[in-house]
Amino acid sequence: MLPDIDDIHRYIAYGSVGASTVRGLRTKGVVASAREALRNIDLKPYGNATTESFRKTLDADTETVRSALTDGAQYWGVARKVLNIFLRGSLYNTYLTAHFGLARLEACYEIPLDSLSATGIRDHTLERPLPRWMGVKYVTPEINDHFQRLATAIASERKTLRVHLDAQFYGGR
Repeated sequence: MLPDIDDIHRYIAYGSVGASTVRGLRTKGVVASAREALRNIDLKPYGNATTESFRKTLDADTETVRSALTDGAQYWGVARKVLNIFLRGSLYNTYLTAHFGLARLEACYEIPLDSLSATGIRDHTLERPLPRWMGVKYVTPEINDHFQRLATAIASERKTLRVHLDAQFYGGR
């Protein structure tokens, strides 16, 4: 018997955000509000997307998550990070990937940015100068795009995709 897809979706949403995920915000209710926002993300568009519509959906869902975060925590970078963690978790879940066809555009998924992934990208790129890492709450779409572009180049050299770089960066510790 197969598990209920909605249950799996909720489980991945819940597991995608914890206190360490939003460390430093010190805003009451941010974990709960992020989890609730992720529970409401529709995964169907990611499986049916083109490369262009994937990015548009990702941007729209980032704004949805951002606006759902509690007052004092409505940062674009925080929203994008938790959304990317959720999408990667969904991609890694065989039931959600099979149900929604999430692997079709695997190359479009982003590496979730935080201090550790930013350090990993910095340590594995020759490009300088890089934006100084100020914290996830200071990540803008432009800073995200810059780091994602570098992550894509690093992943290409390693014969993988940028969404999987965290596993290599963290696994090498």
